[in-house]
Amino acid sequence: MKGMAWRAGWAIGLAWTVSAEAQAGPVLSVPSGSGIALDGRVDDAEWGSAIRVEHPAGTVVRMLRDASHLYLGITSSRAGFASLCVAQGGAVHVLHASAALGAVTYRSVGQTWRSADTAFTYAMRNTALDEAARDQRAAYLATHGWVATTVRMSGDQRSQEFQLALSRFPMPMSLAMGRWLFSNEGELWPGTISDHEGCVSQQLLRGYVPQDLAFKIPQWATIEPP
Repeated sequence: MKGMAWRAGWAIGLAWTVSAEAQAGPVLSVPSGSGIALDGRVDDAEWGSAIRVEHPAGTVVRMLRDASHLYLGITSSRAGFASLCVAQGGAVHVLHASAALGAVTYRSVGQTWRSADTAFTYAMRNTALDEAARDQRAAYLATHGWVATTVRMSGDQRSQEFQLALSRFPMPMSLAMGRWLFSNEGELWPGTISDHEGCVSQQLLRGYVPQDLAFKIPQWATIEPP
């Protein structure tokens, strides 16, 4: 079946929006530009030179880089929060940004992927934009190789920003993203991801850590420098 389909969620009353056709993921060349100030606002003035990929309708992922970082800006017509999956070598890193930030890592074990982590360790709940909060986010970036705005930093909870250090996550890389919506459903990006993709596991998006997942990385977006 082509297009979008619905399947039941893991709990009664939850629904999931999926792409039913498995396809090879897009290869995206990310333009260079000025660094982005992470403040939870994604506007054309700051992100004007970024590449834009829309999926599903109403959700746009923008990407831009400078010499040291890759930036992602997410806007949506639906309120929710994002988890970004980054695949490199034999590891998948799940960068979760809800009311706080946390990350877990999965490694390839035969035909599946397994995490030694049993839970996210959350930090960075500070939503302020003052100098102290900026210093905290800079310290988190230096320690973990990434940082993001939390969902509460956006007034309407429909936009978020991610910053990845290229020293920790060098290009080329493969990316996939899921968002957990406050309407108790999820959405996925890019549109080539199938409904059985581990990166958009409902448990994972809600902040839990399944020990075993199946990642279909050829369906993800490959991110390259221009």
